[in-house]
Amino acid sequence: MKKRIAILGGGLAGLAAAVELVTQLADSKQNDHCCPDVNSEIVILEKRAALGGRTNSFRDPVTGLEMDNSPHVFLGCYHQTRRFLQRIGSEPLLRFQSRLTVPFLHPQRGKALLRVCGLPAPLHLLAALIGYRHLSWSQRCEVLHAGIAMHRLKELNSESTWDKLTVSEWLHQQRQSLGTQQAFWNVLTLATLNNVPERVSFLQLLRVFKIGFLGGVEDSQLGLSTVSLQKLIGIPAGKFLQRHQVSIRLRCAVKKIETTWKSSHSGGQVQHLLLQSGEKLPVDWVISTLPFSSLRRILPDGIEKNWPESRHLWNFTSEPIISVNLVFNRHITDLPFAALLQTHLAQWLFNRNLNWDSVPSEYHYLSVVISGAGEWIDWPNEAILQKVLDDLEKFFPVVKSVHLLRARVVKEREATLASLPGVESLRFPTVTPICNLFLAGDWTATGLPATMEGAVRSGVQCAQKLLEQYADGNS
Repeated sequence: MKKRIAILGGGLAGLAAAVELVTQLADSKQNDHCCPDVNSEIVILEKRAALGGRTNSFRDPVTGLEMDNSPHVFLGCYHQTRRFLQRIGSEPLLRFQSRLTVPFLHPQRGKALLRVCGLPAPLHLLAALIGYRHLSWSQRCEVLHAGIAMHRLKELNSESTWDKLTVSEWLHQQRQSLGTQQAFWNVLTLATLNNVPERVSFLQLLRVFKIGFLGGVEDSQLGLSTVSLQKLIGIPAGKFLQRHQVSIRLRCAVKKIETTWKSSHSGGQVQHLLLQSGEKLPVDWVISTLPFSSLRRILPDGIEKNWPESRHLWNFTSEPIISVNLVFNRHITDLPFAALLQTHLAQWLFNRNLNWDSVPSEYHYLSVVISGAGEWIDWPNEAILQKVLDDLEKFFPVVKSVHLLRARVVKEREATLASLPGVESLRFPTVTPICNLFLAGDWTATGLPATMEGAVRSGVQCAQKLLEQYADGNS
């Protein structure tokens, strides 16, 4: 009799879990290891009409252009993500810089590059700071001082301490001036943690700095997709999984997880999944990759009695991101992407004509990103659009004279877990008191902030834990 493994959610974490499962099961069949029968049924239940989750795309009906829900940047240190893309065959569609090079645009001072050299870490960052002229020499010394301090910190020995501290509080301890914080640290914190230093746990910035910037030149490389996110992730992952007989059920939402409990000490077990259609789906294992806001709605009523930690699902909050897609009739810039300083709303600019290989020459397609967008998420789209256009005119005066053919504002209200101080201690492990229920997602305890790499890492960990449980006879 076939065993059924149900994966809830077809985003990055769910797809990574499914790819890891089929890969491990195929290897086990070849090596005759003890794992669930290779003919076990793996089913992905996704409420949307396509795979990919928050890394998705849509086709604009007016221009026919594909548009991402939000531009995503890949880092060289995203090792699990790159391995996942290699497995599904789309990793060659990423284009990485030879070394980290970020253009920063200032309305009065023009362009400055933050560009690392080929020296070993952390000397490569020293060279980048020396050449970054949007900071004064005294400000560069301040950033260097803070970077050295981070390099010396032992994260694992003091997680609880660093998690309770905001980035702003730590920067104050390091005597970072207000000008340095605004010109450098605010930009870095918003880009990596989706909020301002006053609201973000210092532990998360420390992790970003150590993994992404102190790990070496290759780890700090930036990569952009040459195709839409749907073509990079959702479509090739779906084809890979279907070739391995994984069942993919789209527009299929779970209404409730139905469990049985012998006692609060012996743990529970998922018996069925009640779907929105009314169907009861028997399952042997469940990997939930749903956002915390969705998971708390489908857990059994009164679950806190047997699983007290589940109440922490109500302690999490999300941070939104707004993306503004702009299609002009004329050329605006030759920059592939840039950070924008001293603006009202616009923070990052992506030039789709240079990033992607499929934009028709009659269009000049730009995407603008607004991170930490809680203050503006409920603004009318027209007001957001006007502020963004006003920002772009500061850097590209030609915006005043070209014709805007199309504008689409995309609001991702639950883009990332809010990395508030103290949240790290509440993030959920992979294994739960419900013996056949595993948790994945960028909001779980991945050891990373809420990133694509964290999502993929969590899905891989879930698959490995499930297989270990079977091998140990604990199912």
